[in-house]
Amino acid sequence: MYQCADCESAFNNAGDLSCHITNVHKVKHVKCKHCNYKAASQAHMCLHVQKHTSGIKCSKCQKSYPSKHALELYQTLHAVREKFVCPVCEVVFATVNSLHIHTKGKHGSGYVCKCGSTFPSPVQRLRHTKKCAQDG
Repeated sequence: MYQCADCESAFNNAGDLSCHITNVHKVKHVKCKHCNYKAASQAHMCLHVQKHTSGIKCSKCQKSYPSKHALELYQTLHAVREKFVCPVCEVVFATVNSLHIHTKGKHGSGYVCKCGSTFPSPVQRLRHTKKCAQDG
């Protein structure tokens, strides 16, 4: 076994240890021109830059994905995230609780139903939520 002198990692061969030292412990001096990522070598930067320059781009956020399947998996996150939209400023939240916290904190509104309606008290929201669930 080849033990890393800087941490507790161990490797079966010297090549793997060398890669580990380069990737984990060496100063990362190659900067990505697309984001804040820094790599230990130009070869690693080339692999990273492919994330920015190749693949299929999401039409909503322009992030790139290596395959249609990977893009479709990612786009399900957009669908989840876009469920709860603030009726005042149209900011999008992944959960009704996040929307509730935002609405109450930013707009002084009370309690929010998952349909987007706001109420001054939890009792009024509860009444509405029960009716909303029956209607939907």
